[in-house]
Amino acid sequence: HMRNLMRFLFAAAILLNFVYPVHAQFLSVCKTSEDIPKAIEACTKIIDAPKVSRDDLVVALRQRASNRANWGEKDGAMEDINRAIELVQTDASLYAVRASAREEYDSGN
Repeated sequence: HMRNLMRFLFAAAILLNFVYPVHAQFLSVCKTSEDIPKAIEACTKIIDAPKVSRDDLVVALRQRASNRANWGEKDGAMEDINRAIELVQTDASLYAVRASAREEYDSGN
């Protein structure tokens, strides 16, 4: 039993070393890339990941919403920010992003 447990823990440690850095890399690109399509793609990988923390999901949704709005994908931006607000209703910055996106949306820019 102990040998099986040790094998499992060893395999889990190796898997985490491969999975976590990739997740962190996508999150970094999502938050900092000035290449909008690349940032949107990285944010989408975080959003679509099977196991992502709520905080990381909200960050990715907020960033993707902002990038989509800047790229002219206003419907997608509104969907992302509304989804983020559903997850964290007490984050005032999300409402500010939505107000900004809504202004862009209403003005037709």
